[in-house]
Amino acid sequence: MSCILPDLSPCTVRGVNWWLDKKRCRYRIQFRRRGRTKSITHASTHPQRVYREFLAMADDFNRGTFDPWAEQKTELTLEEAVRRYTQLVRREKSAKYADQVQDVLSAFARTVGTGRAAAAVTADELREYYAARHRSRATQRTYFGVLRIFFTWCRRQGYIETNPLEEIRPPRKVKRPPAYFMPSDFQLLIRTIEAAIALKRSRIAGAGRRLSGAAARSFLDDLPDICRLAVESGLRRGELLHLRWTDVDQARRRIYVRSYRDKRRGFAFEPKSRSDRVVPMSPGAAQIFSRRAESRINEDDTALVFPGRSGKPRDGHNLSETFRRYRREAGLPENLHFHSLRHTCASWLASSGVPLLIIKEMMGHADLRTTMQYAHLLPDASQWPGSRYHDELMHACNMRAENEKH
Repeated sequence: MSCILPDLSPCTVRGVNWWLDKKRCRYRIQFRRRGRTKSITHASTHPQRVYREFLAMADDFNRGTFDPWAEQKTELTLEEAVRRYTQLVRREKSAKYADQVQDVLSAFARTVGTGRAAAAVTADELREYYAARHRSRATQRTYFGVLRIFFTWCRRQGYIETNPLEEIRPPRKVKRPPAYFMPSDFQLLIRTIEAAIALKRSRIAGAGRRLSGAAARSFLDDLPDICRLAVESGLRRGELLHLRWTDVDQARRRIYVRSYRDKRRGFAFEPKSRSDRVVPMSPGAAQIFSRRAESRINEDDTALVFPGRSGKPRDGHNLSETFRRYRREAGLPENLHFHSLRHTCASWLASSGVPLLIIKEMMGHADLRTTMQYAHLLPDASQWPGSRYHDELMHACNMRAENEKH
């Protein structure tokens, strides 16, 4: 059988090199030290993946943390395998995903005990960890996915012979309709937040002091506007907190969700779908932007619409925790979270008769099946009321063309 893998030029990094073995149709990595050589056949046939792992192995080899002459299946500990894998993930994936992977795998390594060999981990230990009763079904599926990908990587590296999760089915996905706010519940939430903020302001003014530290971070006096805009636009939490004035076109009634890197302030943003989109600006959203534009202090168009301290984005986790506290004060159901505001936008649009394809483009869904979860809210065609977005939503069909112009 002829080899169909790309024949890349050999590469050497301080005593470690790789090349394509055409006879075996596999990539080979060779280690050399003090006249000794050791060759390893890589299980993957993806050249970019092999190259990245080659660099990681070369770095570990030169630092003395990886010995190719040792018996990897029995000597390599789970902690060391987790360290190598998380380093690789941080080079390839987003920081948020890398943090999640490290949290899941490090906690599992602590559960089975220090010094445990990666090859000694059993399927029962894994099942007991990811399927713990205190975890929701969605969390169990997330943990299962992280663990299965990790042990698949370990098998490809030769650290283990078989993946203990290979023959195990993932936890079943519980299909529940997305939770969203009814109009009366949303108004109750906003009134609760505004009343709490007004009370806190009066106490601060009466005491003649200034907020600082954790108290300042949890104050969030613009939380009502953030919540209103989330319902009016369907923007995700990160998209709201990283929204800049240059992304707001009040004249054309457009909101641009796009990736950027602010080197001067030291932060960057990339949408979840890794693709830019345009969101039509509803009349309610236009009022929010107009009101905030009047009170702007920083006239720089690259400034954030909802800036945190020193002009940097707010902490999303802190915002969700503050939102959860106010939701409990309002006595609303526990299944309503900050992300439910995004579901509220899509649900209200669907119940107003807006076509699902337009909702898909507006929400930035990669797959129409995600948008179909709101299909049960669509009214009968003969009963469709006029949408509060009116003509603005009709332009959503041309969002891609608009995005390319900007």
